[in-house]
Amino acid sequence: MQEKFKEDAPAIDDVMRVEDEGETLTVTTPDPVGDITSGLALIATTCVLNETDAPSSVMSKMTSTTALMGRQNDDYDGIDVSWTYAAGTSGGGFQAIFEAS
Repeated sequence: MQEKFKEDAPAIDDVMRVEDEGETLTVTTPDPVGDITSGLALIATTCVLNETDAPSSVMSKMTSTTALMGRQNDDYDGIDVSWTYAAGTSGGGFQAIFEAS
């Protein structure tokens, strides 16, 4: 199974992108949307939140967001973060955008 995952694993650029001269970091579920790719986006987001010393409330809000809630946002320590979750759609899954404020 590990060998299969290596073959199917998306490139890191499909999960995380640094943009706007380093002022924006986008974490997204790569296509095709599924359990493994959705997990990658959440793992990457958790790493970003840990490295930026985000309060645990931000992750709690992210993990309780549903597709019906639309884009949500929060801010902490000079970082604005917004996120959304779209279940079962092409280009859907989880997306978080971290921006320096």
